[in-house]
Amino acid sequence: MKIRYIATIFACLALICGCAGMTPAPQTQATQLQIREAQTREYDTRDCKMAMKAALNALQDMGYTVTNANADLGLLVASKEIDIMKTGEVAVMMLFALGGSRDSRLSYPKTACYECTVNVSEFGERTRIRANFRKKSFDNHREILVTKEVDDPIFYQEFFSKMDKSLFIGKQKI
Repeated sequence: MKIRYIATIFACLALICGCAGMTPAPQTQATQLQIREAQTREYDTRDCKMAMKAALNALQDMGYTVTNANADLGLLVASKEIDIMKTGEVAVMMLFALGGSRDSRLSYPKTACYECTVNVSEFGERTRIRANFRKKSFDNHREILVTKEVDDPIFYQEFFSKMDKSLFIGKQKI
């Protein structure tokens, strides 16, 4: 009886200590101004068409399909769909299906679609570019699970890095 009591106390302590380490660190939410700052870059050119072409090339390099482009408005719209289901998850879903699950509408995360809009505009002697990315996750029935604005500054840095390279190539006429 005494051993069971001690074992229960140790089990509770282990559970409490284990859960304490799993507590997520508080995340600071970026303000809209900080997000807009990450989404925007200015370039030393007044050639908006060249900048728009560079944005188009950068998106294509990232695997996006441009669905709309309007040079007069300086607007690009593009999207990219990716499979988010992992191989192990496919096996589990097949087991559910073979096991004769009663729920014929078994739902699981299947794909994600990144949508992007790019706004290119003159800004004095410069060109200002603002890119906005949004991620939509879909289940296997093509129903939206989550829609979220991409607010990771590193994601935007990678996009603008590709833009920089594309603008350099455009200026060098390579």
